Amino acid sequence: MTDDFSKDPDLTSPAELFRMGDVYFWGLGVQRDRRKALDFYRQAAEKGHARAQYRLANAYREGNGVGADLQQSLDWLTKSAESGLAEARYDLGLTYHNGLGVERDPAQALTWWRLAADQGQGESLYRLGLAYSLGQGVERDLDQAVKWWRLAAKQGDLQALIGLAQAYRAGEGVEKDLAQSAEYWRLAAEKGHAEARFHLGYLYFVGLGAERDLAQAAHHWRLAAEKGHAVAACNLGLLYKNGEGVERDPEKAVRYFRQAAEHGLPEARFNLSLAYYEGQGVEKDLAQAFKHLLLAAEKGYPPAILNAGISYFQGLGVERDLEKAVKYFRQAAERGVVDAQANMALAFFHDLGVEGNKKQAFNYFRLATAQVKREAQVSLDKICPSDLGEGKQDLSQVVTHFRLAADRGDPLAQLWMGKACENGIGVEINLELAKKYYEMAADRGERSAQLWMGEAYENGIGVEINLELAKKYYELAADRGDPLAQLWVGGAYENGIGVEKNLELAEKYYELAAKQGVREAEQRLRALKNLHHLRLIK
Repeated sequence: MTDDFSKDPDLTSPAELFRMGDVYFWGLGVQRDRRKALDFYRQAAEKGHARAQYRLANAYREGNGVGADLQQSLDWLTKSAESGLAEARYDLGLTYHNGLGVERDPAQALTWWRLAADQGQGESLYRLGLAYSLGQGVERDLDQAVKWWRLAAKQGDLQALIGLAQAYRAGEGVEKDLAQSAEYWRLAAEKGHAEARFHLGYLYFVGLGAERDLAQAAHHWRLAAEKGHAVAACNLGLLYKNGEGVERDPEKAVRYFRQAAEHGLPEARFNLSLAYYEGQGVEKDLAQAFKHLLLAAEKGYPPAILNAGISYFQGLGVERDLEKAVKYFRQAAERGVVDAQANMALAFFHDLGVEGNKKQAFNYFRLATAQVKREAQVSLDKICPSDLGEGKQDLSQVVTHFRLAADRGDPLAQLWMGKACENGIGVEINLELAKKYYEMAADRGERSAQLWMGEAYENGIGVEINLELAKKYYELAADRGDPLAQLWVGGAYENGIGVEKNLELAEKYYELAAKQGVREAEQRLRALKNLHHLRLIK
């Protein structure tokens, strides 16, 4: 084929000129030449060929074969739209909607989108629905929004499918129908949309619009994670961590947590921190755990902020620092974290990392109480701050509400009531009553209460000394990761306190405590291993 078409007598019609533009633009049987292509497009465009005008508009907008020129682009785009090309009408609507080279004009945008929609152009159908949904350039009308989205969805428009999924979920413009919402999420997911795939997984996870199916939730979250969806990756990590819908695999859990963390998700960074603290899926490393915890805290994730305070308070993975602990507790308390508010109250009451102040202690107890939503609790709003004093009378009103929640079975309230009775916060010191509340909380898995019960039975605090029961509660706290309890249980097995001697178990618990930075555990472990060595060389 020759590349000299300029003398061909048949190249007179707009359609032939446009076809020759495509020949050179795509290099169909000739050497590719954008300039020649644009020359042919221009000739066709000047003869009124709508698609040629559209090609010129794109070329001037992108600077493809010609110098970029927004005005020339707008002129040719307008001519193409006026010539009736649906794509040009859609693009011209976007131009007015976004104010690209023209003054922003939502009403003008709607005019062009409506013309394109009348031609069945899917993106314009969706845009009209969105305009009615948001009230942009037209009065808000959710029924109209759904009408246009349905038309767009029939053409397979992805955004319209998502719009309908959200409309049926919220019952906006249509009767609420979770099953129908799930079906639209499914259609959008099948088009490879990661967010739709994530939502579909969530619906299976909670059983909304579909029967609860954790295996299906994992399947859809895995597909979304493969496309870089951070929340899906984090959720999938939790499924692998807990063995829900998939076989339990802590290493895979960590892999997905890490993927989501690298995308900046603080929840994933927090879960990665827990993995290092617990030694689940990775080797236990408190320094690494604390590093990831701080990164999540710096992103403002409340549980991470609270745990950063706990880490400084207990010296887990970092040197113990009560002032820094209080700093993080305060930040978490300001974000409404109940445990942090309670810790701030205790810090002010016991001069821990902050100057003691009973009035401040009361204020934080009040905040914490307001956060604990139980039917048995009444509001503290009637208490006038100006009436507050420094004595027990004011705190006793707070303790009343904790007692109601504790008696209803709230383990956190039970723990607080134990602390109140032990320390005389709002009530008279009563170690027997403290023991009662600590025991209730301990039986519901509160680690701090389990530790207290162990100490109580070891030392006869409010109870008779009972080393077997002390060992029981210490072991519960130890298995939940408490380093002091791990140290005690190690000593119990080493010396046969309340239990038969077992040096292997003693080593196990000493190692757990040593990994959390307990120096005495390191010394006992070293001594125990030296003892083994002496036995071997005898």
